Amino acid sequence: MIGIIDKKIFLVDNIDDYEKKNEKKENASGYLLWKKDKNFWISYDGTVTLGIDSSKLDVKVDGENVKIHIPEAKVLSSKPDPDSITKDSYYYAKNSAIADADDQTKAYKKAEKEMEKTAANDTVLLAQAQQRVQSLLEDYVKNMGTMLGKEYTITWDIKENHVKSDTAESTE
Repeated sequence: MIGIIDKKIFLVDNIDDYEKKNEKKENASGYLLWKKDKNFWISYDGTVTLGIDSSKLDVKVDGENVKIHIPEAKVLSSKPDPDSITKDSYYYAKNSAIADADDQTKAYKKAEKEMEKTAANDTVLLAQAQQRVQSLLEDYVKNMGTMLGKEYTITWDIKENHVKSDTAESTE
């Protein structure tokens, strides 16, 4: 088995919403009868790394025939860039109370989940990650053949990417 993994890194610019209803009206801004809910959006950059699980890659060689199984691509990591979030990253709905540190932390955690979910459901990006792996493996096999004085014929078995039900659900 060849242990090659491809990491495709995408920079994303996202806007996620966050709403905190103030049913008890305890920490809302304003006076007793004019308490406000907190409803804001956060704009941020982040990095998503896509690739394959190389332990599920399967290569079989029979003479000059090579059969390569490439597993589904998946999100290997995702992380909003905390440096991209400033006070100017928050956009408030009309008549919203200003978010406190706790609200901002919760919004950041939600952003992490949303970013991963979005990437995990993007079949085009996942297919591109698999194609990159295929290209790397094809170059590897051709180079090995050149070094050994052989011309290998490659047969591909590429697992189709599907949206997973656990990533398609809401993260709230």
